[in-house]
Amino acid sequence: QAIIRNTGEISERVLDPRVVGGLIKDLATTVAQWFKDNAPTILVKILIIVFAVFLCRLIFRIFWWLLRLTRLVKLTRLMLQLGNSLHNPIATIVGLFIGFWLIGANPTTLLTGAGVAGVIIGFALQDSLSNLAAGFFILATRPFDVDDVIVTGGVVGTVKAMWIANTTVVTFDGRRLLIPNRKIWADIIENRSVEPNRRVDITVRVGFDEDIDRAIAILHDLVAKEDKLLKTPEPSVFVASWKDSWVELAVRPWARNENWWAMLTDLPRQVALRFAEEGIEIPFPHVEMTDGSRPGHPKIKETQ
Repeated sequence: QAIIRNTGEISERVLDPRVVGGLIKDLATTVAQWFKDNAPTILVKILIIVFAVFLCRLIFRIFWWLLRLTRLVKLTRLMLQLGNSLHNPIATIVGLFIGFWLIGANPTTLLTGAGVAGVIIGFALQDSLSNLAAGFFILATRPFDVDDVIVTGGVVGTVKAMWIANTTVVTFDGRRLLIPNRKIWADIIENRSVEPNRRVDITVRVGFDEDIDRAIAILHDLVAKEDKLLKTPEPSVFVASWKDSWVELAVRPWARNENWWAMLTDLPRQVALRFAEEGIEIPFPHVEMTDGSRPGHPKIKETQ
């Protein structure tokens, strides 16, 4: 046992139960003596670190409360939501750094260690760090906020939350999607909620044998009488294009953002009812099957 302890050479004698038992007993005695000599110091250092973390979290919480109360910085709901989630973890990291510095750790060593750990983590989590950077860019530029309807990354939905790595979007059919921030930042972001007014675009078909001017006048009258449509900007109705069997009229009224979807879905119904009331037929293409020149070979004729 003494030879193994002093030289570190392991031989078959270590399999002797008496040797193993003696080594374990010596190790336990050494550990117990070390704790007996250093336990008060370790306890005090642990209390200092805990107190530093607690104090930093308290200071950060008070600062965050004052920042929201005084409104020195204009914070969006998205920033408030993210700040509520992040200020405690950030305060804990700062508190640990200060606590280790107070118990005698070299700040340069701590910063060097943090830098090395940051490089290692950066290589291991490249995608996550790119999502983090994109998240900060989104917060800085403020392209959208909570409850805004956005179109980005091939997704249309309402923003519900944002975290450092992803943004939560709920689609109109009830799907909850977590979109990586880097995908949002790298794509075109369309915010459909930020503007107070939005244009309703629909197209109406009118046959060549109808009075085009009368149809335009009826459409003007229809949009003018609709309470959910705005008088300013002034709605416009015009001939958009000529097709093979009809004329397409573009109807472009404006509505409040909250009424836009209702008007987009209901205005075509109102146009159909009003045209039926005024005796204006809405043309549609259809296929008529007629007899061909040879039996068994029908001739397809597209008519109006």
